[in-house]
Amino acid sequence: MDAEVFCGVNANMELECDFVGREISNYLDDDIEPVLRRAIEEHIQGCKRCACLRDSTRNIVRLYRDPRMFDVPPGFEERLFQKIDEKVG
Repeated sequence: MDAEVFCGVNANMELECDFVGREISNYLDDDIEPVLRRAIEEHIQGCKRCACLRDSTRNIVRLYRDPRMFDVPPGFEERLFQKIDEKVG
């Protein structure tokens, strides 16, 4: 891996977690170069934090794409915010 290719590379030529975090959506959408994809996969194999971020982001995307998602009943949002205001203040 070339340091000029990736701006999120540390002195050991490894990807940094912040860089992986910024690219995780592109990674999941398969909208990155193959060399970067391999580098992210290598990083994730050794980083529990980034593996968790990948899995969590993937789960959120799946939930929002699920046709079984439903809208909340009319007035729910107003009632929710009213309850929050009552508790907070």
